[in-house]
Amino acid sequence: MGRKTWESIPRKNRPLPGRLNVVLTHSRDYDVGSLEDAVTCARINSALELLGMRPYDLLIERVFVIGGGQILREALNAPACDAIHITEIETDIECDTFMPPVDNSLFQPWYSSFLSVENNIRHSFVTYVRVRRTATDIGTQINTTKALSSKFEVHDFSFLPQMVFDRHQEHLYLKLVQEVLSSGNLKDDRIGMGTLSKFGCQVLQEKGIHIWDGNASRIYLDLIPGDFIHVIGDTHVYRNHIEPLQEQLQNLPKPFPINTQKKNIDSFVATDFELVGYDPH
Repeated sequence: MGRKTWESIPRKNRPLPGRLNVVLTHSRDYDVGSLEDAVTCARINSALELLGMRPYDLLIERVFVIGGGQILREALNAPACDAIHITEIETDIECDTFMPPVDNSLFQPWYSSFLSVENNIRHSFVTYVRVRRTATDIGTQINTTKALSSKFEVHDFSFLPQMVFDRHQEHLYLKLVQEVLSSGNLKDDRIGMGTLSKFGCQVLQEKGIHIWDGNASRIYLDLIPGDFIHVIGDTHVYRNHIEPLQEQLQNLPKPFPINTQKKNIDSFVATDFELVGYDPH
């Protein structure tokens, strides 16, 4: 972080806990005092060099750049930046410090939270991931959006913090598809196509829903009858769908276009829909 960002943190909260705080300043006389877990560097490159040396290279798992404006202008779309975690605000606010826009030729959205409203300000938390290593002159080489997607150079997003990696709701479905394709049992079916299938996959359990954990036991005998729920135990893929699904696994999930202001599906009207950032695979 820059010196001004460091000084904007209340003194009682310095340094930020659970991490090494690196303060960037051109002043050789600037001192963070005797605080543990806080050091100074002159610029981003020297900070990264420091963190790549012992003992920091054994202790530091990820480097986060949190501001201010000059540092974000330098680091946001730099080659070493793997992901961008940003709060997107849907309100016009007069500002005096600015950061560059996210380069959509390098980064694609991975996850977007539901819209929240605080003090009449609509905002959401969004994570972008790097999908290309360099900004090439794509317009002269590729003429279709489908071709653009196929040029993704980065396919492993394990650099994301686990809590962010697992947030994308479609990722849960894609993991299930991958599991069926990689370890499903080959079975015959009534139309002679054949399937790869698994029994007892519990995606909802991973989302914290445990209503079916006691299935096939007496646990439900004491419950009051309610709505009928159809639970399908067989999760399968038809053999002629394997290739399209393998292609789908190569495509990046995108944020779902959810309008949190609407609570009832029947209340939607045509003016509620707006085509924004349409980039099909």
